[in-house]
Amino acid sequence: MNLYEFLSDPDIELPLSWTNSNDFEEFINNRFEIFLDRVKNLDSSTIADRVKSRFDAMDKCCDEIKKAVRSTFEGHPHDAYQHFKKTMTSIRKELNKLTINKLGDSDLRNLYRVRHTSSPSLSKEELFHIPFEDRHKVATQRYSIPGLPCLYLSGSLYTCWEEMGRPPFHELQISGFWLKDATTLKVLNFGNRPKRLNKYLSPDGSISNTYKNDETQLINTLINSIVIWPLMAACSIIVKNRNAPYKPEYVIPQMVLQWITKNEKFDGLCYFSTHVSAVTNIQLPTSNFVFPAQNVVSSGRCSKLCKSFKMTDPISWQVLSAVNAGEGVRGGDLPMYNYEIIDGIEEPYWETGFGEVELKINKMISSIAQKNLNGEPALGDICES
Repeated sequence: MNLYEFLSDPDIELPLSWTNSNDFEEFINNRFEIFLDRVKNLDSSTIADRVKSRFDAMDKCCDEIKKAVRSTFEGHPHDAYQHFKKTMTSIRKELNKLTINKLGDSDLRNLYRVRHTSSPSLSKEELFHIPFEDRHKVATQRYSIPGLPCLYLSGSLYTCWEEMGRPPFHELQISGFWLKDATTLKVLNFGNRPKRLNKYLSPDGSISNTYKNDETQLINTLINSIVIWPLMAACSIIVKNRNAPYKPEYVIPQMVLQWITKNEKFDGLCYFSTHVSAVTNIQLPTSNFVFPAQNVVSSGRCSKLCKSFKMTDPISWQVLSAVNAGEGVRGGDLPMYNYEIIDGIEEPYWETGFGEVELKINKMISSIAQKNLNGEPALGDICES
């Protein structure tokens, strides 16, 4: 089995679904056994041999995740987290290399947040994270700690919409987000699912000629992403009982967020959406971001997050659909990639309704950024209160 075949294997693809199983632990154990067996059977190559050299680390990662789940189910959260920390230690080398922290024309350039509401207008603060005095409203999610507000963003409006369960467009308020100049946030990157990694490869398992210029970087991304597969898999299990108060699928991803809040080297996490099956030639459109509050106080919002980001005023989907939002299209404004929103039909994203609205948000971002340079530095800032 070459690397392309390995990443194309349905048993390796993420997210995972356990609809045909009634035992969550058994399901995870079986998936880990399959993964380790597939790694053992990889054909020898430069990339595969380097992956295999980390087999003991992957085996340790699988074992400690299983122990963390078992301890959780036995009602011992402290023991569970101790096992989880050993998971992270076993693959720490790879985690440190899978980060996003660039500025400008990068993965953190333009991000989006959408709120489903009947209100005709919202303030910027209302579209930011839940204020600390309303921490009781922080519901359990895949990447959440009950009671801790987080800022959740997506790399495209389509991903926002899917994450929210496809709400009616006329009830949506949208804001664009971007990092302030000279601000760097270190983000752990779980955004490369196997299906997307395979876009870099030829059927013989070598780096595709299209990406030869970035071969060294891609080889490292492939190796690191495969080594942390067990952790990504445990964090990417589709919820079986959506309306249940307890979701075992959230056990490990919630520990990941806890680990991030206790680890000062990471400010947030990027992860691929389990609600979006498509992949694109760039990672961002199908990714979500979570930034947990760091400066926790009795009321208001996290001062660090407020000082790190700028955002547009919230505006309704209907209004954005009806206006031009400024003349011209700058290179970075246009979402230039193809998207398979309807299965089997790939089309230019910028020509879809999602892309058209996203372009208008991007124009607003560009306009604010230009005004910041021309003597209005406070435009786009977020109030902490």
